[in-house]
Amino acid sequence: MSAKIDTRVSPFRNNADDWIGIGFTQSNASPELQFFDDSGVNNNPIYWGMSRTDQSTSNDQTFIGPKTAGGENTTTISADKIEIVLDTTATTWVVTWNYNDVLQRTVNVDDALKPNFQYVAMTNARADGIIDDFKLMQETP
Repeated sequence: MSAKIDTRVSPFRNNADDWIGIGFTQSNASPELQFFDDSGVNNNPIYWGMSRTDQSTSNDQTFIGPKTAGGENTTTISADKIEIVLDTTATTWVVTWNYNDVLQRTVNVDDALKPNFQYVAMTNARADGIIDDFKLMQETP
């Protein structure tokens, strides 16, 4: 999946630590459940990433999940493009994160989490912005 992200649309409202994110979820991230489902039944999200506002001094981040577990900083601040690739062509699934077309992270998917890739979702933390050109593609080897 990939998305172009623009958090510059409202420079007076966005705070430095606000962000917009995309990722995979086990359940439908409805408004009632939100992206971070605290019901104890689902562990949303998994394998996701976020881009901070253009006013931030902190790096963007990637997460294995659930929620913010396994977080790592990227080399970007306010990336314009996030691409998360889930490769299921081998027995060991692999997830890669590319920010602004630069590889930031690669991890193997835990076998126990393989059934959890049910949905994709987008979210924000108080950031005004636009997610444009969202793409979800299946490529065959």
